[in-house]
Amino acid sequence: AEIPMTRAKVLRPGKAEGRLAGGNLSLICSLMGTKWQPDFKDAILFLEDCDDELSRYDRMLRQLANAGVFAHVRGVIFGGFTGNKDTGSLPFGFTIEEIFRDSLAGTKIPAVMNAPFGHGKDLYTFPVGGMARLTVAKNGKISLELPGPFVKI
Repeated sequence: AEIPMTRAKVLRPGKAEGRLAGGNLSLICSLMGTKWQPDFKDAILFLEDCDDELSRYDRMLRQLANAGVFAHVRGVIFGGFTGNKDTGSLPFGFTIEEIFRDSLAGTKIPAVMNAPFGHGKDLYTFPVGGMARLTVAKNGKISLELPGPFVKI
């Protein structure tokens, strides 16, 4: 199956194939360093979150970067990051796209944002552990294929 990526935006072009690992950014961060931490080696990481401060997203993505997550994954798919806030006494001053790009600095992995999963409308379920192929072209064409099957019957 192919997930429609019509609203997704290219952050970095390239191709990746691997297991899907990820989910909600704040929950993934809470698992870091525990026995429940996901295995990110050679995975395509997918992340989403909602209703939080931009500075907190920046901090959580820096935690993942400092833990070596972005050095081990083959690609990154950022989904819906909705209801973003910048309400501190001093404005954080960076957009979510700038935060995403900064978190990937120093890597060469393909990455996209605004993929159709998270908290919102027209969402797809990403099967954790399922294989995926991500193709991100410089011209903006993005393909996410999930060859499946994902459920053993």
